[in-house]
Amino acid sequence: MIKPHRILIIVLCLVVFSACRNNFGSPRVRVASNQADLRTAVTDGAAPVGAPAPKIIAQTPDIIRACPTGMLEVEGDYCAQVEQTCLRWLDPDQKMRCAEFAPTRCIGKVTHKHVCVDQYEYPNRRDAKPEVMLSWYQARDTCSAQGKRLCGDSEWTLACEGPKRTPYPYGERRDANACNIDKPHPDVDEKPLA
Repeated sequence: MIKPHRILIIVLCLVVFSACRNNFGSPRVRVASNQADLRTAVTDGAAPVGAPAPKIIAQTPDIIRACPTGMLEVEGDYCAQVEQTCLRWLDPDQKMRCAEFAPTRCIGKVTHKHVCVDQYEYPNRRDAKPEVMLSWYQARDTCSAQGKRLCGDSEWTLACEGPKRTPYPYGERRDANACNIDKPHPDVDEKPLA
């Protein structure tokens, strides 16, 4: 069973990150001395035809890691079960919104992940309003048309929690101004989803 805090994290991530990731992930490629060599290294069997030229994210002596332009590399260890203890509740009677958490502890299986995610919410443009009220199938098809796919929940969670597995994408203390979750929500017309 997913704990309420994990569900909140996933919901927050839907606001913070885009739902698409590249089909070929962030491949490990041979050392490239320049952008042209990198394009060849990544597209020689690793990337789909017509994929955008990759952007160098990090370089080490033996490897270059790349994500296409407009995507960010996420690499780390996902913990399947975490312990997140609330130190102070905003609503002590209902215990639905935590103001501050203790540091997270991993108490489950750890799996290494390495993916590329869109930098912004779809349509992946800074300051653009995100697409809303799409079904899972519509979102999947939109990503597929761009040579991408929807992220799995463990990929989303890792991208949102980061290496410290924080309960909020920005840390352990709730910031009412950081996201829209503490603001009134507009009425939703669910008919388009039927």
